[in-house]
Amino acid sequence: MRFLRESDTWIPPEIGLYFSHHITQEDFKMMYRMSLILALILSLLLIGCASQQIESREPKEPLHGTWENRDYAKPVHDPEEAAFNIIYPSQIVFTPDGKFTPRGVLAQALGVTPYRITSKWTDSEGNLWYKVVIKFEGEVYLLIKVDSSNKILELSTSPDDYPTEIDMKRHPTDRIYYRKK
Repeated sequence: MRFLRESDTWIPPEIGLYFSHHITQEDFKMMYRMSLILALILSLLLIGCASQQIESREPKEPLHGTWENRDYAKPVHDPEEAAFNIIYPSQIVFTPDGKFTPRGVLAQALGVTPYRITSKWTDSEGNLWYKVVIKFEGEVYLLIKVDSSNKILELSTSPDDYPTEIDMKRHPTDRIYYRKK
């Protein structure tokens, strides 16, 4: 780099800047600082946009997410209960794009299947209720309740029509799951 005098033109040859007017060393330093500030602002904007995009991917529907009950994966001594634990998943996943994934001993063999929410309502206690259809070989109808804290999911299934209630004492196939953290 070549400097003539403090007030003379200073153009670093490796950058290859060609100007029709003179730029002093002070002008160049100020342009350099401004470009650093601009790069910092653009970086912050990009980070802000990326974090907003990540937030928008969060599940908006309380049903969406991973639910599990580790008790369904434990061995039990009662043959009837053991059969249910083999058939029913210990973990279920509902995704916003309409995919249902059961995970468990036999349930895993079903793989990812489509589901559709056919109706949704809130009861007087703030619990959300869903009627959901899952497509396996045919259709399976689910009545699902997500409690007001958004941490407990209860469900009842039927191959014929939507169940009318969830009662684990009267219906041993009804299940309870907890939101996975």
